[in-house]
Amino acid sequence: MIGNTDDILARYQANALPSLADDASTEQLTTWAEALQLLRGEQLQADLEVLDSRTVGPQDANRVKRWITGNFQQQINDRISGQINARQSTLRDAHMLAEMVLDISDDDRMRIYNFAHGENGDDNQNRLAAGVRANEQMTLLANYFPDTTDTSLARQLHYSVDPYTSRQC
Repeated sequence: MIGNTDDILARYQANALPSLADDASTEQLTTWAEALQLLRGEQLQADLEVLDSRTVGPQDANRVKRWITGNFQQQINDRISGQINARQSTLRDAHMLAEMVLDISDDDRMRIYNFAHGENGDDNQNRLAAGVRANEQMTLLANYFPDTTDTSLARQLHYSVDPYTSRQC
């Protein structure tokens, strides 16, 4: 072997992938997305250049290239999909709730009160606020990973309802 592939392989192990909490802030999501974007883009290209430079034995280079461009990229895509799916689920829930709010007649004061202040008032407001956060985070994910993100539901929620006034925007 001419060179060593250990440093390159260390970057492309599942335990080296950044993790993200379920309730991650937008800042944490940004840091996570930037790290994964590097492993899909600039860092990957730099490592492929090293492997192609013949400073690494061809057999090792081919083995490492198969791993970092195949299986590992699929692991990254799976993690991205998981984050997108979680946010889409939150958006669907908020959208369903927003549609219920929009269906309340303006003269049905008690139903509006029950929605906003009744037994489930805090939960309903939290669900709508979570939808707004998920919408913002879907937009962020779409900027980093446009090839994997469908933001149509996010756009639909954004233009459907303002969760603080319960009025159509």
